[in-house]
Amino acid sequence: MPRVLVVADGPTPEVVMNELVEPAHVRSAHSASQLIERVSWGVEDAERAEQRLKRRPRRLPSESGARSYLDIP
Repeated sequence: MPRVLVVADGPTPEVVMNELVEPAHVRSAHSASQLIERVSWGVEDAERAEQRLKRRPRRLPSESGARSYLDIP
């Protein structure tokens, strides 16, 4: 099935919209306008997410508390 994805671009891309789209969603003006409205919300959410990612200080993996698979016995 076709999908519409909106992804915030950044060091770790974040999917902010992932929606299944069927042909019926674009056949009528009403359904198409609702789809476009949801896509615009996704674009706005992605913009906010990108701004948030830009403000977040970058940490080295060793500073994040995350463990490498090499650290696991």
